[in-house]
Amino acid sequence: MEKEQGHDADRTADWSRLLKTRYKKELGEISREYPHKRSLLIDYRDIERFGKVGISLADQTLENPVKFLRMSTMR
Repeated sequence: MEKEQGHDADRTADWSRLLKTRYKKELGEISREYPHKRSLLIDYRDIERFGKVGISLADQTLENPVKFLRMSTMR
């Protein structure tokens, strides 16, 4: 169980890095326009292009989308 939690924490950090790297401008817009704008559209290909980490995140998105979305919304 602890190993899985550590893996999830790593994935959450990877997800955060991806968002801050590829979607910085869009995140700024959401932050300024909240609560009128709350969503961020992410191109699956952007996830894949994020190196080995991105490929792993993309695979996990397909394997378990609910868990992936939960990790992406953790704070």
